[in-house]
Amino acid sequence: MDSTLETPRLRLIRLTDTSDNSQHLQWFHQLWNDDATTAWSLHGKCHTIQQSQQWMTKQMTEMDNILYAVFVKSDTSEADPSNPGELVGNVGLRLQKEGPYLPPSPPPQDSTFAVLKPETAAPGSTPGEAPAKSLNLRALGYAYFQSAWGKGYGTEAGRAVIDAYAASIAEKQKEGEETFYIEATWDKDNPASKKVLTKLGFFEVGWLVETEPIFLAGAWRDPGQWIWGLYL
Repeated sequence: MDSTLETPRLRLIRLTDTSDNSQHLQWFHQLWNDDATTAWSLHGKCHTIQQSQQWMTKQMTEMDNILYAVFVKSDTSEADPSNPGELVGNVGLRLQKEGPYLPPSPPPQDSTFAVLKPETAAPGSTPGEAPAKSLNLRALGYAYFQSAWGKGYGTEAGRAVIDAYAASIAEKQKEGEETFYIEATWDKDNPASKKVLTKLGFFEVGWLVETEPIFLAGAWRDPGQWIWGLYL
C-alpha cells in the first residue's frame, strides 16, 4: 500500500520506522501517550517513549499492522508536502490470527461465540465444514485525539485505508483462492464507533459474551462487545 494517502481533508502517512528518534515513532507516541485517545484501548496508554517503541514494534511485526497516522491538512500543508498538517489520530488494519467470530443466529446470550480459526472455517461456514477458500483476516482499529471527535475524520480516514487495501489485494482476489474479510469491535458504551462502522459498510455479526468486566474510558464496563464485519 502507498506510504501516503490523501482525502479531501486528510493526509495519511504510513508508520513503519520504529527506530530511536524517528518521526514515525514520535507521532505514534503522541497518540499512545494521550489519555483520551487510548481510553477505549485494551492495551492502554504508553507512559514512556520506550513503551511506545515496544508497542509500535509489536504492531509492525507480530500484528503486521498496516498503520497510518492521520493529519488534517492546512493551507500550508497543501502547498508543502513535507508538512503533513495537524496530527489527529491513527487508523490501521492489523493481521488477526484468531477468528473470525461467527455466532449462530440468533446469537447465544449465555456463552461466548465460537472462534472459527482461518485454517478450519471461512466466513459463512459452520464448525466442521470445509471452507471453500482460505481466509485472509484483518481487524480495523482507530483512535483519535478528543479534539478531533465528531468531525467525521474516523469515517474519512477509514474509507481511505479500506479502499487502498482493497486496491492492493485486487490481483489476489482475481485468483479466487482467498476470502478477504475485515473484523471490528465496539463497546456498547462507545456508540460513536458504531456510527463509523455503519458508514464504512460493516454489518453486525453479533454480541461477543465475556465473563469478566473490563476497565475502559475511566469506568468498569459490562462483559462483552459488539462484533461487526466487512467482506471485500
